[in-house]
Amino acid sequence: MLLFLALPIIFLYLYYELHYRRFRKYANFPQLKSSLVWGHLQTLRQVHKDRDRVDGDIDPVFGDLMEQAGNPPVLFIDFWPLNEPMLLIRNHDVAEQVSKQSQLWPYSLPKSPSFKEYLPLVGDHSLIWESGHHWKTLRKLFNPGFAPKHLMTLLSVVLDKTKIFVQILDEHAAKADVFDLSSPCTNLTFDIIGAVTMDEDLHAQDPNALQNDFIQNYKRFAATYRDDGSPSLLPSLSVRWERRRLGQALDTFLGDVVRRKFDLYKADSNTTSRSVLALSLRDINVLTQPIMERRSCGEEVVGQLKYTSAVIKEVLRLHPPAATARYSPPATGFHLVLPDGSRVCADDLMLYNCNYLIHRDPQVYGETKDDFVPERWLDASAADPQASTKFGNGHIPPSSWRPFERGPRNCIGQELANIEAKVILVVLVGRYDFVKQGLGSPILGGNGDPLLDAKGRHITESDVYNSRQITAQPVDGMRVRAIRRTM
Repeated sequence: MLLFLALPIIFLYLYYELHYRRFRKYANFPQLKSSLVWGHLQTLRQVHKDRDRVDGDIDPVFGDLMEQAGNPPVLFIDFWPLNEPMLLIRNHDVAEQVSKQSQLWPYSLPKSPSFKEYLPLVGDHSLIWESGHHWKTLRKLFNPGFAPKHLMTLLSVVLDKTKIFVQILDEHAAKADVFDLSSPCTNLTFDIIGAVTMDEDLHAQDPNALQNDFIQNYKRFAATYRDDGSPSLLPSLSVRWERRRLGQALDTFLGDVVRRKFDLYKADSNTTSRSVLALSLRDINVLTQPIMERRSCGEEVVGQLKYTSAVIKEVLRLHPPAATARYSPPATGFHLVLPDGSRVCADDLMLYNCNYLIHRDPQVYGETKDDFVPERWLDASAADPQASTKFGNGHIPPSSWRPFERGPRNCIGQELANIEAKVILVVLVGRYDFVKQGLGSPILGGNGDPLLDAKGRHITESDVYNSRQITAQPVDGMRVRAIRRTM
């Protein structure tokens, strides 16, 4: 009898708690109409469905939600019970507050608990995941190996691996076949990272040898994170088992490499290895000075590639590979200042710096926010004249370009990525023309040349779009035909 009488009280309590969570707890944030039961999940699903790209990256969908809400600087999205509620951030000033250090967070906010899904891939004690003093210790350990001047001493390594890449593309050009450009690019990246970080040849590009188990397992592992657009509370049991199995195999391989290199460096006190691993295992003073004194002219040459750098910056502006999600625990007292001067408490929220939207802010990039304009990065006068006068003379604030994120926890490998991109572009641009096939293929005119729109862009039958597989990647693997240029 008492239980029967208690049921209405329990129901009313649960209803009150749910109503408070949905409609009152975060009422001070801009948001779309919410459902008592589903929060914003139904709205998100409908917008995703309207795009007709179930396997597409979620960031453009967030952009549609922002437009529906009138493009506020931040937007509250309630994912509960699938995930913690999120504050979607499209304003660069607010994003900077999330990523920079503060009195509350000397090394900036820690990563969101939602990142735990990726721990089987990156490791429980990864630099990406760790926070506080432990993160600082790891960052300090790896900083020397990723220092820009040190990386320039490894330019010859990048060039050697790029030569193999060119040979592979030459073969495709000779056959005039259609292939996924992402595959040889990924293999090249594996080879460069293996050589630079571990002084290890992974043979990822070797056509005469089966790729080693490490690369095959890593690719299989990454494939388990491909977003198919279907929301779920947890990965399936089979997926979790596969991740565990592959993770153990990767750990075994990397552990063997570290032990082997450690024994080698300790046995040979005269080693000149400049890999990140070598610098982490040895006293940097033993390895640095002789090599730095033999620097080639590579740094000066790469530094002169101003337009190439502008092209890379513009590509990363329009197609940032990733973003960051941070979290301030309940009762921490972390506040954000919005552009109108109001202060809001951001505790117990996933704080998502959506770089896809930040990089397309019309107040910064004006009417050309969706256009490919490398010249905007060459000098202030080349910036879009329609950009907001708030920054003066079309100036682009540094915080509005953040593909590698900013603050203490910015990407430690960004300089390596830039060097790699510059070398590859310089080698390829004068050697090949790439013609898109399948999605995004150009419509040809009567003379066989691609038709152009008013902005000089190819008119295509369909659009290429990004999918999410840990990072944003072309959904079709960028299917192209390579044509060797005649000099």
